[in-house]
Amino acid sequence: MKHDHNVEVKYNKDWRSKERALEITRGNATESFTELYSCMYMLFTSNAGSVIELQLTENSCFLYVFVALNFSTKGWKYCTPVVVVNGTFLKSVYGGTLLVVATEDAGGKIFPLAFAVVDLENNKAWEWFFGKFRKAYGSREDMIIVSDRHESIIKGANKVYPEVPNVFCVFHLLGNMKSKFKKNLKKIKDAFLSAANAYTLKKFEYHKQELQKVDGRVHDFLEEVGYEKWSKVYSPNNRYSNMTSNLAESLNSVTMSIRELPVYPTTHILFEVIKGERKNVVDFNARTCTCKRFQMDQIPCAHAIAVFQKCNPDTYNYCSPYYKNENMVDAYKETVYPVGNKDNWVVPDNVSSLIVYPPEGKIRAVRPKKRRCKAFWERKTNSFKQMKCGKCNQTGHNRITCRNPLKN
Repeated sequence: MKHDHNVEVKYNKDWRSKERALEITRGNATESFTELYSCMYMLFTSNAGSVIELQLTENSCFLYVFVALNFSTKGWKYCTPVVVVNGTFLKSVYGGTLLVVATEDAGGKIFPLAFAVVDLENNKAWEWFFGKFRKAYGSREDMIIVSDRHESIIKGANKVYPEVPNVFCVFHLLGNMKSKFKKNLKKIKDAFLSAANAYTLKKFEYHKQELQKVDGRVHDFLEEVGYEKWSKVYSPNNRYSNMTSNLAESLNSVTMSIRELPVYPTTHILFEVIKGERKNVVDFNARTCTCKRFQMDQIPCAHAIAVFQKCNPDTYNYCSPYYKNENMVDAYKETVYPVGNKDNWVVPDNVSSLIVYPPEGKIRAVRPKKRRCKAFWERKTNSFKQMKCGKCNQTGHNRITCRNPLKN
């Protein structure tokens, strides 16, 4: 207000004005809870078969809400049996925590399964959440739960899913080690991630020994955590390359802009985000998809493949010839022969007598650059920051080139 309109406003009035503006655009945080039942009803009516639960206290106050849409419950059997869970804080007036769970589809994309809004990320909330998740999805063969080392997640998962292994995100575990062990962090990181992603016991043992050489305390810490909790080779069930909780973290990043909203618009927008995540149209004849990948890459996208599985056409007939095996073989059918030793060359005189001279011009005396020149946005220094004089506090020059008189 002072910069744009040159009007002095007291902090209290400014704050109340902002709160009023947010209430107009977002709705009243208190009144939004009264619309929850209507929101949940419309979700269930529009998506028959969904699992939607609203938990209240004895005084009819909001406690928990859980949403698993029908398309997610039906589509999960076509995705990997990996369940990635995570929680993040909400920043509305009443606070709360958003719990999300996701998996990975056939195209390697995020497939959201369920979300919940709870009061706190504690044992009771996570146990309730996993209970509702089991009601919606049950259990699958080779199912595995990936999370960070939050004690409430571990307790809730073990109580509701005692038969399902609960493994840890390697980057969260690496963060725990960074805060616990301060020395040789670079070597610890490289050895730990190599051991975690090793496919064979031989490679795992090699990197484990390297880790022990760097710091024996780290080796003992990881052994205490349990190799099966963080290593791919010791994992009880296949993790399908999901060594981190990035699937759930990515969903959290999508919802970052709505965490300050009241509970009704939060749940409504989450529904729209999940709904819009999978809405694509595939045209066989035109070989197009609304995601644009089919027509631009000339190879069936994940959405087209999902439709192919229902219609049973030959997927390879919809690929560009450049992706087919025949073209691959033909591209490499010719042989590259070495020229052999120079002493054994047989060159005609009319060819060996020809001379090629170097380019015209002087040879530069400066040392040739071996690295490319980085653009200004890649440099560490902020090129957008304008120079400011430490003498007169004005911008556009420094104190060495300053010509302004000193102020008393």
